[in-house]
Amino acid sequence: MGPPVSWLRGVDKVAALLLTMNKSDAGRLLKHFNPQELKDITRSISNLREISPDVVQRLVDEFAADFSSGTNLVGSTGDAEKLLAEALPAEQVSELMSDVLGSSNQSLWDQISRVAEDDLANYLAGEHPQTAALVLSKISPIAAAGVLRQLPEGLRNDVSFRMLEIQPVSDAALRLIGLGLQQDLLSGTPGKSAGKANTQFADIMNRLERDQMEGILQTIAETRPEQAQAIRNQLFSFEDVTKLSTKARLILFEKVPVETVILALNDTEASFKELILSSLSSRAKRMVEQELASAQGVSKKDIAQARRKIAETVLALAERNELEIHSE
Repeated sequence: MGPPVSWLRGVDKVAALLLTMNKSDAGRLLKHFNPQELKDITRSISNLREISPDVVQRLVDEFAADFSSGTNLVGSTGDAEKLLAEALPAEQVSELMSDVLGSSNQSLWDQISRVAEDDLANYLAGEHPQTAALVLSKISPIAAAGVLRQLPEGLRNDVSFRMLEIQPVSDAALRLIGLGLQQDLLSGTPGKSAGKANTQFADIMNRLERDQMEGILQTIAETRPEQAQAIRNQLFSFEDVTKLSTKARLILFEKVPVETVILALNDTEASFKELILSSLSSRAKRMVEQELASAQGVSKKDIAQARRKIAETVLALAERNELEIHSE
């Protein structure tokens, strides 16, 4: 065994080991941590710097476990959110992520405020005026005034008017704008990781409702049609289950609890129900049919959560190469 990994704190070691594990196994472990420990682990995963395979092996040796990783490990907020989602209700995941991301989001806008005024003005001049208005409403007043002074008069007036009437923006949209600003203005290598940014944002979008997805994509397509299409190609919602191959559907519904299928199929069309039922075992099919026949007063929230869970299961299986989403 190599020397101890002294630069990692205890919580960092836990975070690193959780990242090496299958998400469902890691999720079961997370259920045993208390709320404060979960916050500490979430922060660590979100900020974890790259860890090489030999360091991972030494961590594993320290815990006397018999596994290793073949690739470098690096944590992100997306990794943290995925792990938490395996173990905790959506509301608790949202609360934890908001608590952890709050200060980092503010730090991002502080960094944007320090970008050279002409660079930021040139960047925003190429964006939709509503996006420019949102960005200027988030940065410091001094920086916003400096940028406004450099915008063409017509655009300056339009953006200023929009700033006066700006409405609350969803976390998903804010994250997209933050990713774009971070990549294009702060990384020093604009465009180099556009594919990664699209993938990260698609991961966020996949957790929204279908109408929310479409609304955001339509907004993006107004100024970035190619990027909107690239993101759309990575999206998957419950309704897209019909596009999976027969083999993929069989694999999927072996993993989904019958109770989740029953909830998700409420208020769906007969042809859709029949397609899903044909992907179930005979026993599961009978159970679903009986429950649906007597189902009453199922809340829309429960139905939406069940459908989202199925879509997330598809994405998780695809990530592990256990099924193909776009077989064509």
